[in-house]
Amino acid sequence: MPIYDQSYAHWKGRLEGRVFRWLPIMLNGIRLVFKRKLMLLLIGVALIPFMFRLGMVILYHNLDSLPENPPEHFGEEIRATGNFYYLFLTREQVFGVIVMCLFMGAPLVARDMRVGAMEVYFAKPITVGEYLLGKGGVVVSYVFLVTLVPALLLYAISIGVSSYIWRQKRRKKEKEPGDAQEEN
Repeated sequence: MPIYDQSYAHWKGRLEGRVFRWLPIMLNGIRLVFKRKLMLLLIGVALIPFMFRLGMVILYHNLDSLPENPPEHFGEEIRATGNFYYLFLTREQVFGVIVMCLFMGAPLVARDMRVGAMEVYFAKPITVGEYLLGKGGVVVSYVFLVTLVPALLLYAISIGVSSYIWRQKRRKKEKEPGDAQEEN
């Protein structure tokens, strides 16, 4: 068939629903952000407070093994409580998240406008809202990467370290033979 005779042909395949039309935009955005070395550096910098808090959790659970007795209330500031995680997420992570969002959010849309991808996106049956949902999903996924994931890791490590220390103390008590002989 000659080219000038070709006209629009309806799609004969199965049409997908509107629910996940934004997902390819988000996955492509995540891949593009990972290619930028500056973003990897910013993610690393944003994770520095996590490393600091991780050291605090490990120090708190090893206070008994320090050679000298620490001051009486030394461990209260570094104990993993709700306030510990609140301060981690609201005071320590905020600056890194804001800087990361500034360097990530604007280039996501600007790159599409620069290379003319907007016409390609909107030639398909996708709405502006779905496009923005896909681009927003990229930002949200990276914010979760530097806030929620480290907070959950801190919580899991805190539980793991505390249960390990508790088991070690329990074994040490069970091995002490002097306590059993004094009772008789």
